[in-house]
Amino acid sequence: MFRRVLFPTDFSACARVLPRDGIPFVETLRVAEEEEACLIVLGTKGRSAVAEMLAGSTFENVIRQSRRPVLVVRGGRCGGIR
Repeated sequence: MFRRVLFPTDFSACARVLPRDGIPFVETLRVAEEEEACLIVLGTKGRSAVAEMLAGSTFENVIRQSRRPVLVVRGGRCGGIR
């Protein structure tokens, strides 16, 4: 599944959703390496970043262990997608 993402600087990129079975942070890191991703984008469930980090989470593990840049976005509505 591909989605074209347009940026204000007229730069475009493709994003893919790649469902996998396994430990979420391990699979996220594995796919990022396999696909030679230039950026990993993760969503949170709306808790504060501090609460997520204290409780432990997929995004915390990805941020700590990734060799690639990670963008974390807070959950909510974005273009009608939840």
